[in-house]
Amino acid sequence: MAYPVLLDIQNRECLVVGAGKIALKKTKELLKNKARVFVVAKEIMPEFYALARYQNITVKTESFAPDYINGKFLVIAATDNPALNEYICREASLRNVLSNSVSGRKYASFMNTAYFGNKDILVAVSSSGKNPSKSLKLKNLIKEYIAQIQG
Repeated sequence: MAYPVLLDIQNRECLVVGAGKIALKKTKELLKNKARVFVVAKEIMPEFYALARYQNITVKTESFAPDYINGKFLVIAATDNPALNEYICREASLRNVLSNSVSGRKYASFMNTAYFGNKDILVAVSSSGKNPSKSLKLKNLIKEYIAQIQG
């Protein structure tokens, strides 16, 4: 069981380690919520540089080092290496920094939710990290239902 919470990340420094498709999706969500994002990876997709031209994002093309976690509010381990993602989350935990891993919830301190919202409502659905695709389907059903009742 997890304790559900919504975090205000506006103007907070967030670290994304990795720069592939999943890392890009996570980065866009952080930016959408007005976080200041720092991305580090050995290889960076061009889309990250495009974001950096217009958004609050810094991109570093190098290997992860634990010192990158210092001063961050939260960390997302989004590499294609589960062992590295575990290491990143453990290092974040040692520094009392919230962490999420795309490799699973075992070492992460938080899980993302499937969510949607507007100015009046925010709906978040979670399977506690066990079945993200089921959460996404349920979120979409709820979104459709709310759209129907709001007319």
